[in-house]
Amino acid sequence: MECCKEYYIHNFSFKNANEFNDDLFKECVSIYEVIRIERSIPLFLENHLNRLYASSESSGFSIEESYCDFETLIGELITKNQSIEGKIKLVVHFKNKTTKDVLIYFTPHYFPSQDEFKFGVKTGANACQ
Repeated sequence: MECCKEYYIHNFSFKNANEFNDDLFKECVSIYEVIRIERSIPLFLENHLNRLYASSESSGFSIEESYCDFETLIGELITKNQSIEGKIKLVVHFKNKTTKDVLIYFTPHYFPSQDEFKFGVKTGANACQ
């Protein structure tokens, strides 16, 4: 399951993570951003929201929710889950031009250690050597 932590938001309401249903995304169009959280602060939130709105517009869909709506919801989710760091996925899933679901939830994450950051991490073909 992609949703982790105890709570997520579905259409402005908190839900328990065990109610999360990945099948919601199987049909129609989803536009999303993944936002890194550090010290309980969503990093580069304005940039992420600008991309979300631009992607929606270029796909012919409309997001009525404001920047403030998303900023507030993300802050509430961080507080409710008592999270200091992680990744949050903000998804606007369009069932059609007028019906949509808004989901905001923590996803599994991995941040490199100080040594991995300093010396690098083997990836791809080199990872097997």
